[in-house]
Amino acid sequence: MGSQNQIKSKLLEMEGGKFQRLCDDWLYRKGLENINPIGMMKTTDRVVKGTPDCLFMQEDGTYIFSEYTVQQERLAKKLEDDIGKCFDEVKTGIPIEKISGIIICYLGKLTTKEINSLRSICYDRGIMLTLNGLDSISLSIKNSYPVLSETYLGLPLDTGQLLSVEDFIDRYGKSNFTTSIDNELLFCDDLLSSATKTLETENFLLVSGAAGLGKTLFSVTLAKKFQRENSNLIVICLFDKGADLIRDITAMFSEPGDYLIFVDDANRLDNRLDYLLHYLNENDEYRTFRIIATVRDYARTSVIEKVNKYTELHEQVMVPLTDDQIKELSETIFGIKNGEYQKRIQEVSCGNPRLAVMASKVEH
Repeated sequence: MGSQNQIKSKLLEMEGGKFQRLCDDWLYRKGLENINPIGMMKTTDRVVKGTPDCLFMQEDGTYIFSEYTVQQERLAKKLEDDIGKCFDEVKTGIPIEKISGIIICYLGKLTTKEINSLRSICYDRGIMLTLNGLDSISLSIKNSYPVLSETYLGLPLDTGQLLSVEDFIDRYGKSNFTTSIDNELLFCDDLLSSATKTLETENFLLVSGAAGLGKTLFSVTLAKKFQRENSNLIVICLFDKGADLIRDITAMFSEPGDYLIFVDDANRLDNRLDYLLHYLNENDEYRTFRIIATVRDYARTSVIEKVNKYTELHEQVMVPLTDDQIKELSETIFGIKNGEYQKRIQEVSCGNPRLAVMASKVEH
């Protein structure tokens, strides 16, 4: 596992385009979601000339510019020039009064005098300047966004088993043994509403059913829905690699917060599940915990017995789809309207949505 100094060393080795990609991802995860990386070519790490490197549109109609640089020498002069270009309406097409902030990410060193001078340039125009140097970026990656270290620096900070919903969906889809879960969840609106109400008052929901009935897709869709309705909720998904979890869990859940943990195939965790379940009995006014877990039919009883030792269990059972639902799935997701193809998919899937998706991909 990497340390902050290792992260700093890796950052200092980065070339400009890769550093911009990392910073865009970092700022996105910090809440600047309406991102327009106009300083990058669309599908490469190559930069294009122009200012700003990235543009963030705000809900109030203003804009935040961001500038990134790996330059070490004459850094203050470089940043002063970049800020000046941000104020050039001819170059940007945006009036100064529409700029609410400028964010700069850099890897070189600035003196306190240089920092004060740069901030004064912006403050004199009523614009907030945020400077993110090597130490602040590396600390944030280490403590809050360790997945960025593995993705951009090739330096794993943990076992890579605790992920955001988006990272879990991406990682899940790369497995050769599963179908992707980035498609739309159909026919489950009532089940989602019921499960959401359960999570509002209870701290454990078990999603059970036979293989391929959509337990994982249902659970991640539920987690995203619950997060949208609870803006302060922190959703963590467990992507099991069979490695020890204690260090990862202790680090991840040490901070205050309202946590929702998703555990896929809970029975595979064995004694590691007990460690997670302990958190449900935490008597901490600064932290709350809920768990969504999936389990297949054959392992349902053992998981229920284990969970009941810690908390009251609530269950959502997934059932096979009807032939009409399989037909609608193939039409809605894959655009298959040929009656013979639809009948073949219905016969192959026998109500199993995973098999229906796989058959639809073959027929599509």
